[in-house]
Amino acid sequence: MHLIPSNDLSPREQARLRMAEILARPKIDLLQAQDELLKQLELRRDDIAQFRERLVLDGDDLVYRFFHQSFKVYRLQAVNREAVEFLETFLKPEHERGFDFQMRELIAAGAGNIEFKDEHNLEWGRHTRPFVELYLHVKHILDCMLEAPEAQKEKSCLTIPFATVLSCFNLR
Repeated sequence: MHLIPSNDLSPREQARLRMAEILARPKIDLLQAQDELLKQLELRRDDIAQFRERLVLDGDDLVYRFFHQSFKVYRLQAVNREAVEFLETFLKPEHERGFDFQMRELIAAGAGNIEFKDEHNLEWGRHTRPFVELYLHVKHILDCMLEAPEAQKEKSCLTIPFATVLSCFNLR
């Protein structure tokens, strides 16, 4: 898995790299992969709901710590790592596609092991916002994972919850 170093590239270079990444994706039957994922979401609905509930118990308090400017927000990285590990259980090795490049960037920035330093207080948002950003994205993705199976049953087209999940898992 490689990350696109977006800060080091111009928008044009980023677009070219993104297109190269899209073209280099392993060729899989996308519709079959999407159907398999939707079935997994249905089968593991209780598992997803329980994990989300546990995630929120830990994570929401730590998001508050961001606004309170408490060093405890750094603990959100561990919550995020656990959430990423959970999401990875939905990735199929045979697809070899991994997470979407934007999701990988969020993970790289928000699920590290950065330790608090006093000087971080001077640029609090720059140092800690990535933890909160990843957490909120993961929470939203879990919500979409819970909604997608039922939403897809009711529609003949792709629904927003399932499109979100597919995009995260690089299956769109």
